[in-house]
Amino acid sequence: MKQKLRSSAIHLNSFRSDDVRGSGARPDSAALYQPERANLSAQSRPGAPMRSNRSVPPCPVIPVLRYPDPSVAAEWLGKAFGFTVRLRIANHRIQMRAGAGCFTIGEGNIAPNHSIIVQVRIEDALGHCERARQAGATILTEPTDHMYGERQYDAEDFHGHRWNFTETIADVEPESWGGISVDL
Repeated sequence: MKQKLRSSAIHLNSFRSDDVRGSGARPDSAALYQPERANLSAQSRPGAPMRSNRSVPPCPVIPVLRYPDPSVAAEWLGKAFGFTVRLRIANHRIQMRAGAGCFTIGEGNIAPNHSIIVQVRIEDALGHCERARQAGATILTEPTDHMYGERQYDAEDFHGHRWNFTETIADVEPESWGGISVDL
């Protein structure tokens, strides 16, 4: 594995100031990211405290979902899924809360391609699903209990983004259903 990582440098879109984007110029050697040499700061290690900035959601992973009208999206997502607005930046960007999680609504007319499903932990999958249905969400799968201790359902919002909502119904040892505990 280590041998494979050494040969996997990834070019970033970073050019010297005298380069012109789109000119075919190659990235400067400082712009090579080599995963095996990455020096993770205390800020990026799991469990380490993050620096606070009220202008950015406090979550370490922040998906950005595009909608043609962020205000309309924020209102609909609040009504259907119970999300709340954290911060508005005009109407082109709205930061949202999903329980203890975060995501951002960005302005854009990019149609979702269904390669991503945003998973959100909730308390009551049955009630949440009914609320989403009443608000006009398309329910793709009804709430179902799974052997790994979760009750989940899938929904599609008015713009086509897909969501998976999961309620913990039991604490189940991963090995009991074929999982392999690595770093729990």
